Amino acid sequence: MDRLARFAGLPLIALAFAAEAENRVVTIAAGETFEVTPALSELNLDRLTVGDGARIQFAAGVRRWQVVARSADFQGRVVIIGRGEPGNDGQPGADATAEVENCETGQTGGSGGHGQAGSDGVSIDLTLGIVHLDQLTIDTSGGAGGAGGAGGRGGTGGKARRCGGGTGGTGGSGGNGGTGGLAGNITLRYWIAAADASVPVTNYGEGVTLLATGGPAGRGGAFGPGGTGAPGRFEKRQGNITVTREAGAEGYPGSRGEDGTPGADGRTRIETIASRALSTP
Repeated sequence: MDRLARFAGLPLIALAFAAEAENRVVTIAAGETFEVTPALSELNLDRLTVGDGARIQFAAGVRRWQVVARSADFQGRVVIIGRGEPGNDGQPGADATAEVENCETGQTGGSGGHGQAGSDGVSIDLTLGIVHLDQLTIDTSGGAGGAGGAGGRGGTGGKARRCGGGTGGTGGSGGNGGTGGLAGNITLRYWIAAADASVPVTNYGEGVTLLATGGPAGRGGAFGPGGTGAPGRFEKRQGNITVTREAGAEGYPGSRGEDGTPGADGRTRIETIASRALSTP
């Protein structure tokens, strides 16, 4: 495929990156945020250099990033962010506002919408000859599930007319919480390609930190409150007789939505390999 055809439609920064990748040398400047597009989801490089404070993130549609670099230089603090996006929260249910017939029970409140699932994290597979590494953090955690929407309030009971006041309507049910996204897997294979290079592994500070936690579950939506019962009244009949009409009872609350399910954690692996195990295409 023609080089220009391969990268048609990419933004200028991605075009520059792609052109470098074609020459098997890629540099991401200090402080730069670079977005990996689907066209750059597999890279086979002679040299990769990433400056202090650089951030690598991923465009929609990139589910896996695979990089082979015979010389990799990570200066200062570098982050690779492949986290899933959080799911949208469910919409709240509508309150029941329509007036019902005399003596009737109020309408039921609307149900809350369900929270959307969080998206999955990007799986990352790196095979690198390390010449320098200060601090590298890779995060492929799943996105949080969206919260369920609250149920709507039940409607007011019908007026007391030759009857007791109508009971308030039942509140709407809360929406279910969304499922957390799956964390992406992280594999880092490396060999030491310079005499003074090292790759400490840690959960804080210097070295390599790998984060691959499943997305948290979305909380179920709150139940909708029951509607108000219609007020009672006194009715006068012939013969100066007064009849008392009791007020309607308050409606029952709806049910709370169920919490979603958390996403599964990703697998993380760091493996030291011999440089000769890497074949050159």
